[in-house]
Amino acid sequence: MYGAWKRTPRPVLFLVVTLTLALLLSACGTKTPEPTEPEGSTPPPAATGPQKGGTLVLAKDTEIDTYDPQKTGSIPVASVAQLIGDGLVALEYDLKTIVPALAKEWTVTPDGLTYTFKLREDVLFHSGRKFTSADVLYTFNRLLDPKTASTHAGRLGKVDKMEAPDETTFVLKLQVPSSELLVQLANPFMVILDREAVEKYGDKYGSQYLAGTGPFMFVEWVPNSHMKFKRFDSYTWGPEFLKNKGPAYVDEIIYRVVPERQTLMMELESGEIHSLHGLYPAYVEQLKQNDKVQLIPSEPYLHMEYMGMKVTRPILQDVKVREAINYAINKDEMIDVHLKGLGKPAYSIVNPAASGYWQGSEGAWPKYDAAKAKSLLDEAGWKVGSDGIRVKDGQRMELVYIAYSGREDLATLLQAQLKAVGIDVKVEQMDATAFWPRTREENYDLYIIDYSYPTALDLIGLYFPSTQRPAPNRMGWNDSRTDELINAARVATTAAAKQAALDEIQQIVAKNFVWVPMWHREQYIAASTAMKDFTPHNFYNMHWFKLTDVWLDTTN
Repeated sequence: MYGAWKRTPRPVLFLVVTLTLALLLSACGTKTPEPTEPEGSTPPPAATGPQKGGTLVLAKDTEIDTYDPQKTGSIPVASVAQLIGDGLVALEYDLKTIVPALAKEWTVTPDGLTYTFKLREDVLFHSGRKFTSADVLYTFNRLLDPKTASTHAGRLGKVDKMEAPDETTFVLKLQVPSSELLVQLANPFMVILDREAVEKYGDKYGSQYLAGTGPFMFVEWVPNSHMKFKRFDSYTWGPEFLKNKGPAYVDEIIYRVVPERQTLMMELESGEIHSLHGLYPAYVEQLKQNDKVQLIPSEPYLHMEYMGMKVTRPILQDVKVREAINYAINKDEMIDVHLKGLGKPAYSIVNPAASGYWQGSEGAWPKYDAAKAKSLLDEAGWKVGSDGIRVKDGQRMELVYIAYSGREDLATLLQAQLKAVGIDVKVEQMDATAFWPRTREENYDLYIIDYSYPTALDLIGLYFPSTQRPAPNRMGWNDSRTDELINAARVATTAAAKQAALDEIQQIVAKNFVWVPMWHREQYIAASTAMKDFTPHNFYNMHWFKLTDVWLDTTN
């Protein structure tokens, strides 16, 4: 981590997709009717390499109120931020390897407190103005300004001071070391802003205008309809793992809003759009039957689904009960029904592909065993009553499970699986606007939610500190050793010290059965077969990273 940054170049891995029937889209995203071949004519040959030109049409099903990356945590904004701008550093597709971006190199002092970034000299903003260290200083000062109210300010760590001693040097000094600083600087919400554009548009920046150093320039945003971007022809500074450092091949990008899921799927299948943001499991089998759509595995997909247990509640205070619940959950059944098979049972709180994963996790968490669950509940003094529900000291074993709408199948399975071992689950279903405030209350026992994360520390540091109660530490976990270890991992100045702290935290969580790790999802990105050389990038689930490698096969 420390010392001068050095790296031996290595080949870029990218997806090579078999060339198939292509779609010709107009600039507005409408499918052009296919011409009829004259009798006896020979169709033109399929494209054999990247073609320049065309309109790439992307889509999502929800709209938001701003695309200012410092003022929102919305996933679609992450994708837009990387099209419009660049960060000081970038994270490769493996979500582990840090590479140069706007900073061509950097050094870190042995105490981990001072980072000195040497910046590229060939970078321009979309206005044509030269990028300098003053823009980095402005961006991060705005991020830390209380008036911005950014949820991303903590990504910089505890800042002592920042300096721009010359146009190509930026210095960041911390009060305490931050072992994840470089990963956080690669986050899509940390792109460097064009200070002139931000100052010109003020509070309307992010709605009326966006600007940066990225491969695409903002053209317009019509809320609840679409966004439009055009290629920035001066862009040549893409990260090293991209085959095409720039400029992009496609002329422009249309980012549409299609609220109805079925309509979204129909337009993908018909070729009206090239790719959509997020793919619902129910549609995967449907799309496999369409030879004009490709399903691209999105790996690694660091997306945790877990069931939290509120350890402060009377029944769940007993670790044996929490252990029994872990044994009682048939994850395979839930994956088959709820995810249509698109997932793998989780026996760790961190995906094995993530940086910071504890190698002993797999053997530390229970696998489905209803008999073992019953035995543990017996040992804990909970005896089966006449109605099949367990009783202890006159109290029935009832747990309240809160869930948001759209997951009724999951609630039904949970009820059945826990009832099979003698636990009565009372389900309270509600919409998302009511669900999230309710999670901060103390009058429930169980909940299931998911979270995307880049590293083990990012996940653990969010959910398990005692200072994060009542949310996102909705379990009410309050353990001084866990707090000490999280802080140790954050300020570690060596990889070994950081991993040792993370390993112990994961052991503590497993030993105390604070969660039921449910599953690691299998994610696919759906794209038209006309969309070539696309590799999903899963940092913060943005999927569409830079898109300079992507080209459209317009052959008939």
